[in-house]
Amino acid sequence: MAKSAIQLDMRVTEKSQRATISNLRQYGTGSVADLQKITERSGARAQRMAKRLAPKDTEYMASRILLVLSARRLAWQIGYDEADFTGKGLAFYPVFQELGFRHWLSGAFIQNPHLRPAHAIESPKYIADVAAALRRRASTMRARS
Repeated sequence: MAKSAIQLDMRVTEKSQRATISNLRQYGTGSVADLQKITERSGARAQRMAKRLAPKDTEYMASRILLVLSARRLAWQIGYDEADFTGKGLAFYPVFQELGFRHWLSGAFIQNPHLRPAHAIESPKYIADVAAALRRRASTMRARS
């Protein structure tokens, strides 16, 4: 039986962001700034959650969870910089914690996901916040006309 792999593709291209910004102009000039603030807050919440969920044996891994905002601050990503580990002579072990590994002695499968759950919990909140902000903008614009 073939194993299936789950891939989480969270790439946001510059082209798609330009199209999004063009579409947002219909909601008024402040809509992009509103969404940038929402994106920053959402990313920070996801980062905090991932840090809370991460294994804390040494605190090193949890302290290295990064939040990266896109150039236009309309998308966020949480993760690690491999150089933070390899530069200290460490293996890049977050991938094993997130996806799982077999314990060398007991053979038990151990998994400590923290990035994917943080993303899964925060994404619906982010989408709801964006929708609410756009609804507010639309109702404000209708009231003016």
